Amino acid sequence: MSIASSKKTIPTYGKQDIEQCMNNFRLLVLNNIEDVKKVKANLISSGKISHSEKEFIRAFSWRIFLGTITVDDKSSLKTWIDETISKRKQARKLIKSLNVNKLKGDPLGGLVNNEGKKGSEGWDSFFNQSEIIKLINLDVERTMPNEKLFQESYIREMENTILRLFAKNYKELSYKQGMNEVLSLLIYAIYPYYVKSPIDKYTDEIVEKWVKDPVTNFKEIYHFFHDENELENDIYYMMENLMMKLGLAKFFEVENKEKNITPYLVIRTENIITKKLPQQDKLMYTHFKAQNLDHSMIFQRWLKYLFKRELPLKNVCQIWDNLFANEAENPTGELICLDYMTLY
Repeated sequence: MSIASSKKTIPTYGKQDIEQCMNNFRLLVLNNIEDVKKVKANLISSGKISHSEKEFIRAFSWRIFLGTITVDDKSSLKTWIDETISKRKQARKLIKSLNVNKLKGDPLGGLVNNEGKKGSEGWDSFFNQSEIIKLINLDVERTMPNEKLFQESYIREMENTILRLFAKNYKELSYKQGMNEVLSLLIYAIYPYYVKSPIDKYTDEIVEKWVKDPVTNFKEIYHFFHDENELENDIYYMMENLMMKLGLAKFFEVENKEKNITPYLVIRTENIITKKLPQQDKLMYTHFKAQNLDHSMIFQRWLKYLFKRELPLKNVCQIWDNLFANEAENPTGELICLDYMTLY
């Protein structure tokens, strides 16, 4: 089990109609499981017209769209199950390592640390991480203050763990303020679909039974893919892929004046304004140029947080349905569809 396990108090409010979720999972996924590419195509079609929520399939759809469940020529229900078990196991291992401090020696330097390095290099990293942890703690406390779910210790601990793990795994990018906003929307959208699984251990015999007759065993399979004790692990990989594979991390890169590197956010917004806006709305383009507006300031919140700060959460989830579905259909690694959503 993950650190966020059944030992913690998991809130029950806000859950979807699980019976409806399971039935639609059977209809949209398991009834077509012999052709996983068809399953993906159907989910993309649903996401593009914002039916993911109406069809009670959003959690599974987003995992397909964000690539945490792989769809290729070798994919099948069995590979999906094996991949999910493997990733959850790896996530538990990574999370467990977060609270382990193996550094030895003098933090002020002069002795050898556990990595065999002289001086305080290891300790410098440790203290830097401590500052990041403080920042994450503060941001998590401020996340979605008007949403009851995000005042729950279980949710806050999950946010904290995922953000710390991301910062540790991607030290060059680390944690930047606003990443908590992205993560919170993932949790808000996915959490309602997860339930307590009646099965504690997924044996080879159980998996073999599912693969042999998935439609009959649809409830157990749904519980496996939506096990609330694995929510933290599943969402970590969704967050990781959204940031790194779909390119959202680029918007959080900071300006490097020493290397004279223009931030990606500035380049992206300039492209929207100078190349795409004139094609859509010449009058607005003329106005922007006349006012000499800072494009990056205008679009920063829209692009970095995918409209999460601008619109009601339910509407943002529908936008993300469409955005992720379009990226899954035509991968760009840059969420190009976001440019056109911004213009409209």
